[in-house]
Amino acid sequence: MKVVKSFLLFFLVAFSVAGQTQVSLEDYKRAVSFLPANLINKKVLNANIIPIWAEDSTGVAFITDDKAGTHYQAIEKKQAKIAPLFNHEALSKLLSDSLKTEMKPAELKLSNLRWLNNDTLRFTVGTATVLFNRKTNQLKKISPERRNETESRSPDGKWIAFSKDYNLYLKSTETGATRQLSTGGYKTTNTPLIMAGVI
Repeated sequence: MKVVKSFLLFFLVAFSVAGQTQVSLEDYKRAVSFLPANLINKKVLNANIIPIWAEDSTGVAFITDDKAGTHYQAIEKKQAKIAPLFNHEALSKLLSDSLKTEMKPAELKLSNLRWLNNDTLRFTVGTATVLFNRKTNQLKKISPERRNETESRSPDGKWIAFSKDYNLYLKSTETGATRQLSTGGYKTTNTPLIMAGVI
């Protein structure tokens, strides 16, 4: 039995060594160029499009990129076709005037974008949080909204999930009725990293 195991081990090692070929630095660099971090939004655009649902169910917005720049687009229920979410030129001019910094239409970088209702968008540009009426092209700076880290609102705005006493609850925004989803929650100082032995 020992002889068979030794013989098998010898052939596995021999074939694995014989099958190895020398990899050049050029081959290695070409392989590295195919890593996701080197492809996504550089060579491969729009690989991860995230929907931004209108809170009043008007439609869905999304952001795409191409060689010309960034495009904020939407599909509205009434039209059922892809169209610009807003007038990019008008918004870039408003933002340039309001924030005293040049903003080009194809280079708009809006973060925390929310489509509040048919006409109103809320987003952050730099350190400014603004409301933008996409129909009248009016811009209004507002104070940033403080977010409760223990709550999360459903995409349709009808439900709020929250934690209380280390358990999970669900509350209807229409009726105010609350339903407990978990029991037996307890406080712990363990984080996943501590529990995994990393820290």
